[in-house]
Amino acid sequence: MRKNGWLGWLWEILGVKEAKVARIIDGLEHALAAKDMPQAEKLFAELEDLIPTDERMAELREQVAAARAEAAIALSRENEAKVEHIKECLENAIAAQDKLRTEWFFAELESLIPTDERMAELREQVTALPGPKNEMAVDLGGGVTMEFVLIKPGSFMMGSEVIDDAKPVHKVTITKPFYMGRYEVTQEQWVKVMGHNPSHSKGAKNPVEDVSWDDCVAFMVKLRKKVPGLYFILPTEAQWEYACRAGTTTAYGFGDDDRMLGEYAWYNSGNVGMFFKTHEHEVGGLKPNAWGLYDMHGNVREWCLDGFIFYQWLYKGSDIISDPAIINSPLGGKVLRGGSFHDAPESCRSAYRTYFDPSHASAIFGFRVVGGVPTAQTPQPSAAPKPVPLSQANPPAGKSQSGASFTERDNMGTRHDTSGMATAYWMGERMSMTRKDPFVLFTFDRAEDAKSALLELPCIHVATDSRKLICTEPLVFGYYQTGNGFEAIICGDDLTLELWEQAKQSFAKHGGRRKNDSAPTKRSSPPKSGQAKPDAVIFLREDVRQRGGHPCIYRVHKGPDAESAKAFLSQNPVTRQLLYLVVETPEGNYCRDIQGIYKEE
Repeated sequence: MRKNGWLGWLWEILGVKEAKVARIIDGLEHALAAKDMPQAEKLFAELEDLIPTDERMAELREQVAAARAEAAIALSRENEAKVEHIKECLENAIAAQDKLRTEWFFAELESLIPTDERMAELREQVTALPGPKNEMAVDLGGGVTMEFVLIKPGSFMMGSEVIDDAKPVHKVTITKPFYMGRYEVTQEQWVKVMGHNPSHSKGAKNPVEDVSWDDCVAFMVKLRKKVPGLYFILPTEAQWEYACRAGTTTAYGFGDDDRMLGEYAWYNSGNVGMFFKTHEHEVGGLKPNAWGLYDMHGNVREWCLDGFIFYQWLYKGSDIISDPAIINSPLGGKVLRGGSFHDAPESCRSAYRTYFDPSHASAIFGFRVVGGVPTAQTPQPSAAPKPVPLSQANPPAGKSQSGASFTERDNMGTRHDTSGMATAYWMGERMSMTRKDPFVLFTFDRAEDAKSALLELPCIHVATDSRKLICTEPLVFGYYQTGNGFEAIICGDDLTLELWEQAKQSFAKHGGRRKNDSAPTKRSSPPKSGQAKPDAVIFLREDVRQRGGHPCIYRVHKGPDAESAKAFLSQNPVTRQLLYLVVETPEGNYCRDIQGIYKEE
């Protein structure tokens, strides 16, 4: 902000202004060299505000203009390659008579080249295909299935003018069809995928509860492996409200009269505040909404993919937004939608929204699944890799992508913030490494070398949608500028010895100089014959105990010896507070909490 009057005069006399200008110019030159245009534009705007008439600005304006032109050419090339890739995927889907995928790829193509002459013929081919099935069932084994309902594209008015956190009402367009879980995920479904039941009130057909957002993401990862070929994820907040409203504009999916709520939802009809008077019920026991979805207004609240942010920060009432998804939020929390058996009618409305820390679990928190979305399963183009700017380079040759592309939603670890620091996140929450965490830290002369070294690691990728670096393991990673060049780091409690060694080799290969490292003891390879076997540990029970004035969950297991207990605990990380894994053995009890593994005194 420009300073005027006597304050501006004092600011200049003390040299504060020139020191700040020098820092910004230095940062701008580094951003231009790294082809980081968002950061360059930000710093250039600051200079325009501070020294608009300074003689240095003429040269800087020329440099920024040239960088903009170069970025525009690179983006044009990238979009052209992207169009060809999506067109190839679309033609393959048409040949396979896969209407769901054709509509996804056609919508992506239409957003890039809506007026292209090729679109008319493709539109005819897509329209001529028979529609996708209105229902889908996924077999989880043992007679347990998961049912889905097809939700077709369309537009709706999102939000409510009578709910502060849901203002303003704004128009949202869902451009692609998706499958939504007919019911909330049940306890028997959770057990089939995860192998245990965290719920307080047990019942095979009851919704699973006492699950955090982190737990839900872990469930999705395992479900994708269990049912290959389909992609499962939490619904975005927009998808959830669109499906809940089912074409309505009223307070509830059935109208405005909350006296009818009991026909559609298990909720707290007595409004008893903090005292639980009821519990969750079997899913599907009441009426569905117009699109065949049950329990959208009650039973348990449902986690959504999005980070919570106030609509006023993003939208005006006149805005029209397509497929919004807030991956991260400065508020840190993740969105919960729908009411619960504990909530009063006003908290069960279609537009009602709240948020909690992604590690927080509660007896009124559950979720449902969006399935069949092909985004992360999109095959790679058969042609040569598409050209992209150097700052957004593809992984080095030889790195296996397992035939799949990765999107922002596949991010399981940290995200690199290119504004100048490596800011670490775990599931959207800021984190930092501890003194005990294993790590590898090297210094590089160029940002490109640091990035290439990281991308050679099997868990780090360039997201095909956002072009950001993402990690598919819960590790801290990044590269950032220092006074001596650029530092690249990978670290975390889940860093295995194999990956640690790979990182050191890759960092050295790309011209890095070792600054420091700390070796892990954990290995990812299976135990050899004669070593401890974690599968020898069996589950006994789940207890709730008071500890430090808080109710804590203790999942108690039994193991044959200390080594098997340690092996089991090392392969089952705890990612949230107030959760404890316990393995009872003849040699004593071994435990794991969010801090690590220890022997119970």
